[in-house]
Amino acid sequence: MARMEENDAGMGHIHGIANAFKQSQILFTAHAAGLFDFLAKEKTESAIARAMGWSPRGTRFMLRALAAMHLVRARGARWRNTPSAAACLQSGASNDQGAFLRHTRRGWDDWARLDACLRGGAVKRERHYAGSEAERDYVRAMHAIALNNAPQCAALVDCSGRRRLLDLGCGMGAYAAAFLQAWPSLCVVLVDTRAVLAMAREHLAARGVADRCEFVAGDARRIALPADLDIIWISNVLHAWGPEECRACIARCFAALRPGGVLYIRDFLDDETPGAAAFHPVFGLDMMLHSEGGGCYTAAEVAAWTHAAGFKQGRLLRAGRKSRIWTARKP
Repeated sequence: MARMEENDAGMGHIHGIANAFKQSQILFTAHAAGLFDFLAKEKTESAIARAMGWSPRGTRFMLRALAAMHLVRARGARWRNTPSAAACLQSGASNDQGAFLRHTRRGWDDWARLDACLRGGAVKRERHYAGSEAERDYVRAMHAIALNNAPQCAALVDCSGRRRLLDLGCGMGAYAAAFLQAWPSLCVVLVDTRAVLAMAREHLAARGVADRCEFVAGDARRIALPADLDIIWISNVLHAWGPEECRACIARCFAALRPGGVLYIRDFLDDETPGAAAFHPVFGLDMMLHSEGGGCYTAAEVAAWTHAAGFKQGRLLRAGRKSRIWTARKP
């Protein structure tokens, strides 16, 4: 009996992994069809079928699948979003994840190339070309996540007595805004591509802090950094680069900081614990598919790079479930 239960549990685990893509496709399809916007108010099944252009049979199955996923619910003969779907899947909602879904869906075909990539096949250099709608979705998706993380990170970064902070690969400026609002005497230099900086300007103006920002357009891998900086903040940038690019970037950061300046590197630093959560190794494969040398680095690797650049011994800070912050000071 024990062996049978063990086998059943093992099969259930394997089947769950194998079938997980089906729920993703259900979510992508419903969102792309505009179902969650339509279900901001209660609707009948027949009204849903007409609005979506789906067959009555398909609509019935789809709604029941989404209900099992806790995204919609029925009250009598009418259907509506659950609170989590209303908050995350309706356009313009408080935590709208639409851009994240569109960005993730674009990787669907790329993952089908995993075997070829593992055998040394060419990676897909870009999932989102500069100035494209795909790039805007990617930037908005990362921004929605950053907005949730920024207050905690701002509390961990000590800017007392500091004047200039550089945000390398700033995205739409969620972290910059949090630092500026927490430290009224601070000025921030934001570095990213021209198209992304245009989005950052809009966000920072809306937050009322754009007057304390300097915008520098360029490739974060190669751009000459301004000198005389007190703090450099790099969030979720290094995982897209190879080790040599990371080392070179950290050396440039060391040169750009004043004596006593501090480098903060926030990333998906993997502790490589056997049996730990799957996110980090899976994300590492994602980077293998979409970059020449990127991946999930460990805190030990980042510490070795900062030490080689000349920084003092650093320390590791917790920054949520998936991320850590490595911070090191210039002597």
